[in-house]
Amino acid sequence: MERASITVKLDKQVKIAFNNICEEIGLNMNSVLNAYILKTIRERGVSFYADDDYDDEDEILKRIEEIESGNAEIVSNGLRKI
Repeated sequence: MERASITVKLDKQVKIAFNNICEEIGLNMNSVLNAYILKTIRERGVSFYADDDYDDEDEILKRIEEIESGNAEIVSNGLRKI
């Protein structure tokens, strides 16, 4: 299969956080994105909801900072401050 490239622009903190998560599960960002893209094609849809509470970039960055500083914990339905 012939390969093609795409470019995605992200906030630096978002990229770092995503890369850290990928490394924690033993994968690189490229592999995770490829898997997600193939899953999207196979299911003919995306596996997240457009109405998630995390649609505000400032709120996303704030929550990343809370996690990285240890001032929040991840729960199944979002973040809960400690």
